[in-house]
Amino acid sequence: MAHTNLSPQRQQKPVKPLMEMSFRLGVAPQTVRAAYRVGDSPLNVITPMMVYLPFVVTVAQRYQKNAILGTIVALMLPYSLVILIAYLLLEHGLESLEYPSPTSSAWQ
Repeated sequence: MAHTNLSPQRQQKPVKPLMEMSFRLGVAPQTVRAAYRVGDSPLNVITPMMVYLPFVVTVAQRYQKNAILGTIVALMLPYSLVILIAYLLLEHGLESLEYPSPTSSAWQ
């Protein structure tokens, strides 16, 4: 039985190679983590690996009998793109204003 709740250490594994590469380029680790989360978060809704997707398809089939996985992805794609663009603009705005991130020493 697979666990859907990952420990914090396992959640950070995909980011580690990016952080090592960006460290050599002089990019702050909190910037890399924020950028990873900004790109990952809006697209989780449309990935076929989402845990709740079968439930969403089942609920959608109550209202539209021929709803399938592609129907849900097609309906959620515009929302995901709008959220992604909003997150990217927010990230860029905060980065350009040099707003301290919660993990930086300026925040504490």
